[in-house]
Amino acid sequence: MSGGMVHPWAIELDYEKARSDAYLVGELSGCRNSKSDEELVYCLRGKDAQRITMAVDRVIVQTLTVVIPLIPVVDGDFITNDPHILMDQGNFKQCNVMMGTTTDDGTLMGARAYFWDINNPDPYSDYEDFHNRIKNYTYTYRNDIILAGIEQQYLDWSNVDDVTFNHFDTYNEILTDEAFRCPTDKMARIYAEHDNTVYAYLFNHLPENTFYDIPGVSWPWKGIAHAEDIPFVFGIPFKDLIRPNRTFSDEEKSLSLDMMRYYTNFAKTGNPNDNGTSTCRTGGSCEWRKFKISDQVLKSFEIPLKDKVSYRADYCHFWNDYLPKQLVTFTADMSELERQWRAEFDRWKDDDVTHWRSEFANYGELVGQC
Repeated sequence: MSGGMVHPWAIELDYEKARSDAYLVGELSGCRNSKSDEELVYCLRGKDAQRITMAVDRVIVQTLTVVIPLIPVVDGDFITNDPHILMDQGNFKQCNVMMGTTTDDGTLMGARAYFWDINNPDPYSDYEDFHNRIKNYTYTYRNDIILAGIEQQYLDWSNVDDVTFNHFDTYNEILTDEAFRCPTDKMARIYAEHDNTVYAYLFNHLPENTFYDIPGVSWPWKGIAHAEDIPFVFGIPFKDLIRPNRTFSDEEKSLSLDMMRYYTNFAKTGNPNDNGTSTCRTGGSCEWRKFKISDQVLKSFEIPLKDKVSYRADYCHFWNDYLPKQLVTFTADMSELERQWRAEFDRWKDDDVTHWRSEFANYGELVGQC
């Protein structure tokens, strides 16, 4: 649900930054004098949970970038390597999966980039501001060649010379694709390539009542934002007695029923459909088809239900293939190239050679039987 192992905000590759963030939490929790990791852990164990939670919230708020602190770390033990490398090697749990995103997931990160516009009903970004946001509030920016590649993919070049044109929505499209949609697409493809059953979805309905009920925050430009699907999965539209100030339409209740049915069926049987049949209350395209490399179909949760095929495939090819394999590689410094080379060498040594030896041994046994 709008997250996974290869999403750029979900894993920390910088071990020292992770330690620095942890010590900042300790300082804000009253463990300022901790001189070692052991002392920090010992001190934090003696603090009230609410105080630690408040400290964590302060660290997150202080970091007004798209790089969220206090996330899982590649430590070499529990998480042994960069998840991108592990997935490319096939070193992940082989299982049937359901995964998806919302239409405007990226506005969650856009809210950090445009924090002072959170209540602005008509936010504006000219080209210069748009250009600077990409440099400072995306995950992949390393140099101006990469920035130019992102702009080439996303800008409407018929409007670039118009100094009054608003590029605000384009920026949020970039964040949605880079941080949510395209990492999910990569995961769906890799799971499918390893013969796992994949059901993919897009939550594409703008709720009458938003998930984000925050006093003083209207956030009128959030769209179908991150986590807006969660209330429908857990039946919130039917809890009128619990939250009488938040009502949902009958059509939204039908959508919630269908989503709960799909999810529980998948949890019980591995198939979101009812015994292979295609029925639904929302109407439209009721059968949830499998996502395959040859048929990249998503179930679009909207009223009525629809299917989307190869949704934003050209943009995801840019983020998942062209940018990391071409632009980043050819513009990286030697240390980055050496890291990539070492990763490829490890894959060859640990996987390819091992597989070759196994196959050669099998061949030798067959020859010996002749």
